[in-house]
Amino acid sequence: MPTSLPHDQVESLLPVLGYVATMVRDHGIVERDDLEILLLGSGVEGEQAIEETTLWATILGKARGITDPTRRETVQRALMLRGVPEAPAMLALATVTAPSSAHPLTVSVDHLDFGVLDSGVGATVEIMIGGGPGRLVAGSDAIHIEPDVFGVMPTVVTVGVEGLPGGMLLSSITVVTERESRDLAVMARWTARVDEPAAPATAPATPVQESSSLVTAGSLPPEQIGPVLLQVARVIAGKGYLSYDQVEQLLIAAGIDATARDVDAAKGWADILQQVHDAPTVEGKARGVTDLVGRGIPLTIAEQAITAVVVTAKPGTSAAATRNPAPPRPRQAMHRLVVALDGSGTHTDLAEAVRDAAPNATIQLRAGVHTLTAGIDIHQPVTIEGESRETTRVVLTKGRFALRYDGNGPFTLKKLETV
Repeated sequence: MPTSLPHDQVESLLPVLGYVATMVRDHGIVERDDLEILLLGSGVEGEQAIEETTLWATILGKARGITDPTRRETVQRALMLRGVPEAPAMLALATVTAPSSAHPLTVSVDHLDFGVLDSGVGATVEIMIGGGPGRLVAGSDAIHIEPDVFGVMPTVVTVGVEGLPGGMLLSSITVVTERESRDLAVMARWTARVDEPAAPATAPATPVQESSSLVTAGSLPPEQIGPVLLQVARVIAGKGYLSYDQVEQLLIAAGIDATARDVDAAKGWADILQQVHDAPTVEGKARGVTDLVGRGIPLTIAEQAITAVVVTAKPGTSAAATRNPAPPRPRQAMHRLVVALDGSGTHTDLAEAVRDAAPNATIQLRAGVHTLTAGIDIHQPVTIEGESRETTRVVLTKGRFALRYDGNGPFTLKKLETV
């Protein structure tokens, strides 16, 4: 019998173990040629690697068709004696002992929202997952999963979040089987301690240049803030939307020598007012006032702007129409959207892509730092997918949340980091 391989070499072979287990389950034996092909695909070569994976196949073959729990435990321990970690050994054993017929992946929830928690307080929830063998991978160190593997029959899995001092956690859990994978969005918010300011969920790895200009009143004099904001509100009430260029033209028409900071600030106000315009609920209006005040707008002016968005109609409309918010601007709902900062996609701004997305659409985020000057409320099922967690980041410069979902159906985040 060959001697056990060093730990780092065993780790490099682990991706092959699942395929070996499937082949043992379906065929009973694994040919040397098949092992060589698998190892070539994994980038691992050499006679020692072939001998080790052959031995794994032999060990797993002892459990094929066996229901005796003692024998199954013995096979698992034999793999662990060869240096295979416990979780991959359990998963391989579950694969070998599972029936060959396909079992659909079943998950009792499509997302996990822990709600608002007190500062420093964690929380746990139990979910049911079946259709394995499979495993669960947390997208954040603040998420804990026990157990992180599951079998064919429904398994009770406990998911917990650590207590953070403040801010928000927006991450995901990936559920993986040999046939499919599924991402579950995980959300939690924490209130700040009374003696401490609210902290962001995760500090950005790199500073966002002039972020303060994106969330305050820019360089506008105090006496100009009210008239500008109310004019923005009236335009939003009539058109439902203001682009960056339209905001800049509005400031110029008001006789303001606007800087880029001024336009950024006013565009942030417009985005908040647009959200209220599109969903003029009591909660939405209250949230709009809070968000405007958080951007340096006096409370009285913020309330006037929200009122103007909800009740102001286009000139010439009937008195009855003035009692209802104007409809949003016409748009063509899209099922496949690409957000690219260089302009090579369908959109350059994530918030605009969410607004233009059809139900169950997929929004692809190209690599880069996608900066949000306000949180985005999502009201329908959608998938937002980056290129990779390492290259795609969504950065919130101000506010309590980056993305908030309150629709019916799956909301999925993939391959991106939100800070």
